[in-house]
Amino acid sequence: MRVDVSPSIVRFRGRVLSVTIKRPAETIPAGLVAALLAREDAEAVSARVAEHCGVPSAPTLR
Repeated sequence: MRVDVSPSIVRFRGRVLSVTIKRPAETIPAGLVAALLAREDAEAVSARVAEHCGVPSAPTLR
């Protein structure tokens, strides 16, 4: 998997939003690293939704 490509896919169909995270389960480590990956995925989705809707992005989760 290329690191420079986001694994999140966000699709907009009218008022319907669908999100797919393409990350093989065997590549997800356990513990805090998994939580950080989930946070990065959520931030990527949030940024994509904000871009699509023309609104400012949500602040970074910390």
